[in-house]
Amino acid sequence: PGMPGPGPCKAAFPRYKCVRGRCLEYIYGGCGRDGGGYRTMAQCERRCNGSRFPFPRPPTNPHERTLVAN
Repeated sequence: PGMPGPGPCKAAFPRYKCVRGRCLEYIYGGCGRDGGGYRTMAQCERRCNGSRFPFPRPPTNPHERTLVAN
């Protein structure tokens, strides 16, 4: 399943969806079946990868860096 589209309505609510283990932001138009996305990134991360990946994932892009506190 891909990212939901804005739908037929005119609102613009930010929502988050888990896609391949990562939370991505999308714009929800205010009606339609895809409005059930997570309202915050934190909610999405808890459901999407919080239990399966307790530590930061290694970067998939060589120019991306992850900071880890000791």
